[in-house]
Amino acid sequence: MTIVNYMLKYTPSKNALVIAKQYLKNEFRKVFSDIKDDKFYKRIDRSIDNFNLREGEMSFWNLLAAISEGWKLKQVFSIHYIQNDIEYSNGEYSTEK
Repeated sequence: MTIVNYMLKYTPSKNALVIAKQYLKNEFRKVFSDIKDDKFYKRIDRSIDNFNLREGEMSFWNLLAAISEGWKLKQVFSIHYIQNDIEYSNGEYSTEK
C-alpha cells in the first residue's frame, strides 16, 4: 500500500515576497502616521525585511493576511456605521435616526 502526501508546500515567488514586504512597510506607515522620525521607519523596514527569516515563512504570510484583513474589516465597519447612522454613546450602540 502506497501513501501519497497531497499536502503541497506553497512557496511564493521572490517577487511576491518583495511586494508583500513593501505592502507591510506601507501599512505600518499608515498605522503610525503620527511618527515623523525616519530612524523609526528604517528600523521597522529592517525588521520587516528579516521577519520571514526570523519568525518563519508561515508567520510572515499570516502577518500579511491579518493586517490586510484588518484594513478590509475597518473599511466595512466604517461604511456600515455611516450607512446606518449608528452613534456610540454611553458605552452602548444606538441606531437613533
